[in-house]
Amino acid sequence: MSQSQRARIARLESRVRHFAAERAAAFDSDSGLDEDGYLDSESFERLISHAVILAYLIKFGEPKIGERLSEAWKRTGYQGTEDPLVYQGSKIVCDDLRSTVFPGLPGRNLKEKLDLIFETAPAWLIWFTEAELTAFMLDV
Repeated sequence: MSQSQRARIARLESRVRHFAAERAAAFDSDSGLDEDGYLDSESFERLISHAVILAYLIKFGEPKIGERLSEAWKRTGYQGTEDPLVYQGSKIVCDDLRSTVFPGLPGRNLKEKLDLIFETAPAWLIWFTEAELTAFMLDV
């Protein structure tokens, strides 16, 4: 390998480390902002809503295979009037959960809290709700 090739690889590695650090910083607080600008704000908010609502459902609803998610949602004890399983209500429910429930959950920030909950999620639920894509996009 020539010296110029080594220099090019070193520059590339430096850029990748910088990008990875910025991506990790996006979840360094509970603000939920996509600080690296990787996603447009509407897409990012949809992903956050999906992840937060699903995490709440996993933690407090104990979904069972073969039942409707709405039945598991009833077991969570959520008192809001909006339906989290439709797009119009999901943002409102997400904001409510992030301000009331998520601060009391274990983890330093939103990413850690989601990581801890998704580690306990049944594989069928992750597949059924297409959460693997959400987790990938949010690096959870």
